[in-house]
Amino acid sequence: MAILAQSDKAVRKDVSGIYASISKGFEKKDLKPLDAALDDSYKGVGPHGEKLDKKTVLQDFKAQANMLKDAHWKREIKKFAMKGKTAADVEVAGSLTGKLPGRNGNWQQLELH
Repeated sequence: MAILAQSDKAVRKDVSGIYASISKGFEKKDLKPLDAALDDSYKGVGPHGEKLDKKTVLQDFKAQANMLKDAHWKREIKKFAMKGKTAADVEVAGSLTGKLPGRNGNWQQLELH
């Protein structure tokens, strides 16, 4: 990776902080960090090609957070590139652990990497 200019380092730090805030919000079942990070006109694409808007993303985030107990979500920026003054290409890796309610009523360990 090329050495980032000072402004690029500042943006990368800001982006990293946003991801950390969203992860902590998920762990605490708090939608505010994700809500603040997404513009009201947000449009995205889900894992099966479905179109997503901010409302849908927030609903899904809340449902997933509420389903897990003892969640811990760590993320790290692996790739970062600027286009002008905008973070245009950001690749993030992470791991999510927690417990899910099992069919037998017992909690099952979840580990996603």
